[in-house]
Amino acid sequence: MILINYKDKIKKLYFYITMVIVNYFLYVWLIYTLHRFGGLHSLLAAFFILFLSLYLALYPLIFLILIRKYKRYPFFFPVFWLILEIIRGWFLSGFTFNLIGYSLYKARFLIMPARFYTVYGVGFFIVLLSTLIVNIKRKNMKFILIFALVVYFIPLLAFLSPYEKPNINIAMLETSFEPEDKRINNYDVFWKYHYQNTKKFLTSDHKIDLMIWSETSFPFTIKRNSYEFMRLRDLVTKNDINLVFGAMNYSNGKYYNSSIFLNKNGIIEDIYSKNHLVLFGEYFPLRNFPILKNIYGQFLDFTPGEEIKVFSIGKTKIYTPICYEIAFGSLIRKAVKHGAKIIINTSNDGWYGYSSGPIQEVPFAVFRAIEGNVWVGRAINRGYGVIVRPDGKIIYTNDPKTWGVITLDQEGKVDFYKLYMK
Repeated sequence: MILINYKDKIKKLYFYITMVIVNYFLYVWLIYTLHRFGGLHSLLAAFFILFLSLYLALYPLIFLILIRKYKRYPFFFPVFWLILEIIRGWFLSGFTFNLIGYSLYKARFLIMPARFYTVYGVGFFIVLLSTLIVNIKRKNMKFILIFALVVYFIPLLAFLSPYEKPNINIAMLETSFEPEDKRINNYDVFWKYHYQNTKKFLTSDHKIDLMIWSETSFPFTIKRNSYEFMRLRDLVTKNDINLVFGAMNYSNGKYYNSSIFLNKNGIIEDIYSKNHLVLFGEYFPLRNFPILKNIYGQFLDFTPGEEIKVFSIGKTKIYTPICYEIAFGSLIRKAVKHGAKIIINTSNDGWYGYSSGPIQEVPFAVFRAIEGNVWVGRAINRGYGVIVRPDGKIIYTNDPKTWGVITLDQEGKVDFYKLYMK
């Protein structure tokens, strides 16, 4: 008995180490970010990713322990998996990269039920079907598998409705510059990369109702009487367009990572401040702890926004989740309840360089489109600018190295205006 227990522990340890290695290679791209922009030595950054991998590998290990302990009750297995993924998406601010459901983001037909089950439900059914195949007797397998698939797909037959057209003309500026430029060359970021490129695009034949820039594309604190803001007012009033741009907003002694809605009359009509901040990126816990105070000293804490804001362009409402917020379906569902029909994710993926990091965010856009029955786009710096239809079909993808403007017209047609940058 002792020998059997010993062998079992060795197998679990082997499984855990395997999961650690898998997770390490999934997130190795973060070493670049932590080293270059976080100021950590590359070895220390690698150690941090190892620590993250050790944490994430606990979830499959716990799942293995549970299914072995309750192997007589295989129908509990998908429930265990579902609970663990929900905890992972909530605990420590949530980490939803590479949930099992996201692995099917290219298999559109298989993930359409996510409109009713969400990405967590898709993962539940993946584990359920796997469990049935392994545990059900052959003579009963055919019937039970068909029944499970009918349960999975039947909501589509009962409730799936045609998606609506965008009904407005949107343009999303896609740039590709270093994040450090906002600190050492912030005027060029505003003037050359954004203002002049937008002005150049607006001289084309495109009819635009709304232009959207990426996260913190306006590299200054918002001041309504500043030279830069006055130029933005001139831009929108002379071209009769609305503009949403990312900026750091200072209000009541607090800093917010915000999207600013500047209407065609040059008036700030509304401001959305990021609700879900990134741990260790936008806020730092235990800042006053003696050891951590010196580490955190150079970083700024943002304050989370307290509500979902949707911007109205005529009768069309738009929500602009900022950066990693696109990973959280609960935010999109709240926006849809507020009437949002179009979701435009604004982000700065330049922090990840030309790594595999940004591509891991594309499945978020696909699932949010399906879950909310909404159009999803991404206005990104150095990332994958995509347009996703409400049925989950990616109808355009922009290369991270390419400068340009993705347009989505009121009929749902996509075009790309290339910008040539030296």
